[in-house]
Amino acid sequence: TLISGTPLKSVETSDDGTYEVKLESDDYTAEVECSGYTSEAFKVFVAEKDINEADDFVISPTMNEGAIRIVLTWGDQPLDLDSYLRGTLDDGTIVRTNFMQKTCTDTNGNKLAELDVDDRNGNGPDTTTLYNSNGVFDFVVNDFFVTNNMPAGSVTVKVYMPGESSPKEINICSGVKNIWRVFTIDHGKLE
Repeated sequence: TLISGTPLKSVETSDDGTYEVKLESDDYTAEVECSGYTSEAFKVFVAEKDINEADDFVISPTMNEGAIRIVLTWGDQPLDLDSYLRGTLDDGTIVRTNFMQKTCTDTNGNKLAELDVDDRNGNGPDTTTLYNSNGVFDFVVNDFFVTNNMPAGSVTVKVYMPGESSPKEINICSGVKNIWRVFTIDHGKLE
């Protein structure tokens, strides 16, 4: 369990993932759980009005041991942000995923990394999974339409590392225009 204590409210979603809960205006922590997915906690503010539509909660499927998952989310604008994972394994194998090459395999056909979806209408998520972290890899976000506007606070990358119960969250800072060099993974360590 991520949060100790008794939940204030407990709600189950409908088949399409929608839910409804009535709460007083305040700050809350929502814990989202689903079989086959990593449980995660989110901060939520409920405003003083009759209907408050919360953002979607993005959670990640459970991973194979040793895998690293990277989840990119953003607001309605820019419409199309692209995830790029680039690196080299210790044996010299080049690893690359992006919207043009969603899956990278070794010579035996084993998946080394993959990008699940290339969202092109805002919000994301774009999810990249690195199955073999024995090397050095860079993760970069690119604004496909070169709008010169990746607003601070609206672009987030969550990194699910092996053996850690919650993801590392990295938020974009001000001044990023079209290319955001987010991090490096060096032999399974996030830098």
